Amino acid sequence: MTGTAGSVRERAPQSWEDRAVCAEVDPELFFPEHSGWAGALEAEVAKAICAECPVCGDCLATALADPTLYGVWGGTTRAERKQLRRRRRAGQRASRRAAHDEGGRS
Repeated sequence: MTGTAGSVRERAPQSWEDRAVCAEVDPELFFPEHSGWAGALEAEVAKAICAECPVCGDCLATALADPTLYGVWGGTTRAERKQLRRRRRAGQRASRRAAHDEGGRS
């Protein structure tokens, strides 16, 4: 999804973004204006659109790689992506510890 409302990214020609369902709807749907339950309901509308998108995984990968993006990307909110990044880092640390422990045994 190309960013609006403050976050604009350059798109490569023939990118996954050209096939994104969000390119065919109002981009403001992906940038909830409210907080609390109202914002959560707005985000759910965007997530429902993402659920039908053939390039949702590409969108999510882009958003996970760029923590400055806000709004709904790849079916996740900025807060959800922050949690995913934390879990990913924790898993990587655990894997490194396990590999280190395994390598130290004879």
